[in-house]
Amino acid sequence: MKFQMLNNRFLKIIAVILLFVLYVLIYLQAGAVFIEHTWSSWKPDYDKVDITDILMKKELSDADYTLIYEQTGLTRLGVDPLIKEGIVGEILRIQDAFFSERDYYYDYFAPFTGRFEKSSGRYPNAMLEDGDIIFCPATYLSSSILAHTALVVDSEAGRIAEAYGFGAGFDTTSKASFFIYPAFVILRPKVDAEIKTAVAEYTREELIGAEYDILAGLFEDKAPEPLERTHCSHSVWYAYNKFGIDLDSNGGKIVTPYDILYSDQLEVVQVFGMDIYNFR
Repeated sequence: MKFQMLNNRFLKIIAVILLFVLYVLIYLQAGAVFIEHTWSSWKPDYDKVDITDILMKKELSDADYTLIYEQTGLTRLGVDPLIKEGIVGEILRIQDAFFSERDYYYDYFAPFTGRFEKSSGRYPNAMLEDGDIIFCPATYLSSSILAHTALVVDSEAGRIAEAYGFGAGFDTTSKASFFIYPAFVILRPKVDAEIKTAVAEYTREELIGAEYDILAGLFEDKAPEPLERTHCSHSVWYAYNKFGIDLDSNGGKIVTPYDILYSDQLEVVQVFGMDIYNFR
């Protein structure tokens, strides 16, 4: 009798544990489904205007830059290089995408985890420089924003370095893989070009190959030598920290993509799919 009572109690405990696990799994999946059907890429609720004549001016005023930003998401840092290179048409193409209906879907790449991607092709972007940082808020775990960051390591070849996720590690890939996301911000550190170039070179030569670890820095030195484990925003922070530049806006043990986004050491080059008025 006593054995049977213990056995029944054990079975009840197992049942409670299983029910709890089932509840957690259902909760996580419900959150993922909720995000899949409610998230949207921001676009203007005001009219698109013709900015061709403004872009043809020999010199742009502050008011011109403000209008262009409101029509394209490009700041002065994004506009000037395109005009200098004589590819004004690319600014107009960015404007078209800025106002367009977005064709994207939710791609589940892990349990309860997914990202929004363009159905085909990619969204146009500003000219990149070595050392630029790209931020994306369109990656989720259940209903929680994970976000993602990458570092431009070879602007001429269009190569970025990113710690993509479990099993992928820190590696280089084409910038095109990032601009399939229907929301992104291009950021530029407020340092000399020589430092940004050095950061990009150091990343290519010394950091590629580090294993992915979402908890990098939490239970160990935040900046270990050598770097063996990292994640997307930690790798970006680590590369610049090596050169004395701290991009972690709150200084915590864990560096998140939003810690990078809100760093006062960075300037905005382009905003797409996020409310531009949050960056002025």
